[in-house]
Amino acid sequence: MTANVSATGGAGGLAAGRGTGGAGGTATASAMLRGAAVNGSAVAQGGQGGGSAVGRGAAGARADSHIEGHATGTEGSVLNASATGGEGGQATGTGREAGAGGRAVAAATGSATGGDLHVGVGQQGGAGGFASGGAKGGAGADSHLVNAVSGASAGRLTLDQIAYGGAGGASDSGAGGRAGQAHSNLTLIDTKAARLDLASVAVGGNGGTSLTGAAADGGRADASVDGTVQDGTLAVRAFGLGGIGGRGPAGARGGNARTVASGSGAGAIVNVEADAVGGQGGAGGNGGGGAGGQATARAAGSSTGTSDSLLSVTVTQRGGAGGDVRRISSGPGGAGAAASAIDTVSGRTSGKLYLGQAAIGGNGGAAYSGNGGAGGAALSRLTLANPGIDIAPGSIQVALSASGGQGGNATGVGNGGRGGDARAEHGASALMTRLDSTIVATGGAGGATGNGQAGAGGNARTALTLSASDTGVRGTSVAYGGQGGSQNALGDAIGRSGAGGMADAVLTIAGPDSLYGSVGAQGGNGGAGRSGGTGADGGAASASATGTLRDPGALTLMGSARGGAGAGGSGRGQRGGNGGAATTTLRGSGESGNLTLAATVGGGDGGAGSNGADGGAGREVVLLNNAQGSTNGAMTISLNGRGGRGGDSADGRGGAAGSADVTLTLVNSNAAGLSLATTATGGAGGNAGGGGGPAGIGTATAGALGTATVHASSQHSMDTTAQGYGGNGGSHLSGNGAAGGQGRASSTAIGSGGSGGAMISVAMASGGAGGNASGSGYQAGAGGSATARARAVGRSEAIAATARATGGTGGFGQQGRRAVSVARPFWSMPSAAAMTVS
Repeated sequence: MTANVSATGGAGGLAAGRGTGGAGGTATASAMLRGAAVNGSAVAQGGQGGGSAVGRGAAGARADSHIEGHATGTEGSVLNASATGGEGGQATGTGREAGAGGRAVAAATGSATGGDLHVGVGQQGGAGGFASGGAKGGAGADSHLVNAVSGASAGRLTLDQIAYGGAGGASDSGAGGRAGQAHSNLTLIDTKAARLDLASVAVGGNGGTSLTGAAADGGRADASVDGTVQDGTLAVRAFGLGGIGGRGPAGARGGNARTVASGSGAGAIVNVEADAVGGQGGAGGNGGGGAGGQATARAAGSSTGTSDSLLSVTVTQRGGAGGDVRRISSGPGGAGAAASAIDTVSGRTSGKLYLGQAAIGGNGGAAYSGNGGAGGAALSRLTLANPGIDIAPGSIQVALSASGGQGGNATGVGNGGRGGDARAEHGASALMTRLDSTIVATGGAGGATGNGQAGAGGNARTALTLSASDTGVRGTSVAYGGQGGSQNALGDAIGRSGAGGMADAVLTIAGPDSLYGSVGAQGGNGGAGRSGGTGADGGAASASATGTLRDPGALTLMGSARGGAGAGGSGRGQRGGNGGAATTTLRGSGESGNLTLAATVGGGDGGAGSNGADGGAGREVVLLNNAQGSTNGAMTISLNGRGGRGGDSADGRGGAAGSADVTLTLVNSNAAGLSLATTATGGAGGNAGGGGGPAGIGTATAGALGTATVHASSQHSMDTTAQGYGGNGGSHLSGNGAAGGQGRASSTAIGSGGSGGAMISVAMASGGAGGNASGSGYQAGAGGSATARARAVGRSEAIAATARATGGTGGFGQQGRRAVSVARPFWSMPSAAAMTVS
């Protein structure tokens, strides 16, 4: 059976004098359906209140809708009820007020004996009336839903209800009307459904606008849901969105949003989700844009299913964006709201548990000649202490994220807003079940500027601490600095681009069995100086990890850090930004377990230069024992460093390349088997040419030195490897190429304490290639030289030392350098062997 009914109330009459406008007509829509399958809707629209020429406007009329359906077949059924309150009537004159929005009431219920059933309700409070001549805008109607949907089905049962607050009425010169609030609460205990889906949604009304008066704040939104299913799959979601602040000379604040979700069941899957988004601030003029609204959310779940069942609990909080500023106004952009999610998710289960928590700062509002609004900061923090003692989960997976809001742009002389900082923290102790945790923090991008200072990228920090009592754990901690804002100069004035944000990632992990930790940091790139100006520097990056293995097993620590790239610069006397610094530190220990430590570090690349600007410098990398460990088991350590590349320049000087110096020293190690490796790669020199000027303009720069050193002594077998590579020289499109950088490698493996184990030492070095040249009378760059030295000393004949050096290839028209490798094995005594190769 199918039926669709609708009702619309008539508009109230206009009052010609000082009286109040006539009342609008109410609307009622109702439907009852029975059949094998039932599909229908009931829609009601209240009438608009009458306006008044010089008096008060009448309130909007009420709207009621109701639908009920009962299906006896196996086909699916859908029932929807929708009600919208009437708009308030117009008012004119100082001291008057436009009519308030009309109330709306909607409800729906149904049942299905064999098929799936979907029951939905939408309820919209009426908008406030428009006001003129100094009158105040009408208030938007509130919208409240409490269990407005209900149903029963042995198949899949879906219930959703949405409450919309009415918008506040606008005014030309008076105050804007109050926004309607929205509230939605849905609770259901079901014993029949094979699958139950519940959704409770609230959307606050928009605040009333005003051309010259005070604008109204956005409406608040509150949504909650609580679902329980006996045997079937369960999915519940609460979503809240704050209303937009009213537009005015000063933008009004966005509405706040709050959500709470809970669910429990015994089925294969229980999914609980709560999302909250603060309302955007209203657009403003000289008084500035409005601030974004706050958002809070919380979710909890429980499951008594089997060990293979999954309980998923997630929360997302997003701060409202700041309001923009209208063109040719001097006010600042509105600030993005901060987002703070602290222990907002929880779950109890004997199966698998997934916890997800995200905090997102609101974006700053844009400005014309004022400053852009700052991006909102973000904090996501979760603490687990003795989880699962009463009900032990089979496994726990955690995903935390924090993202700072983007800074607002400034079109003219104002400054771009700073990107919001981001911090993600997770701590778990006394774990008795396997845990896999990933946390990520991302700084917000800085806002752009025309002739002012662009906003810096937001900083990002992560801190992950995991400690297990009788099981292995796995953790990943990653931080990304925000990109700096760009500079787009207007006229002759030169603005300044924003620096990249810093990134700092920390990981501490401890426990028995199997431990894995990964930590990474990426500095934000500097903002570009697009229309004249120096490019900003890239942000610094730091990553550190500490691991403690308490019982036999395996510990793996992986660390990486990369400095942000410098931004491009433009204009003679300017330069590209310099690359950001980077470092990684790893420390591991275990009594008898196997350890693997691997650290990789890259200096930031220099930014390019154009219109006479030089390229920025690549950042050098220096690593001195940045990865260290101790154990009686096997141990593998590798250090890899790469210098940043020099920035190119079309008609200036290419940026200097960053060198790489990597050293690893380990003396008297007790490791049963030891493998150590270092790799150093010098950065490439900056290229030059191509700017359209005379031949020979600009200078390419040389590749940088790469030096790798490893020196170790051990009581057991050991192998050491050092690899050093010079950076390639910069090429020139219409001039001389630059020389390649030197490559140096030194490897030493020494048996100590009467060791009779194998000793293997390898050193490999390559010079960088020379840069190419172009044009008559110019010369390509020479290839870089290479030096390799290897030494192995032991008390058995199982020793080997290998050194290989390869000179860099010369650029076009330039001969590469010759490399020489000489091996000189010698025996120090009949019972001991030593080999040196250089």
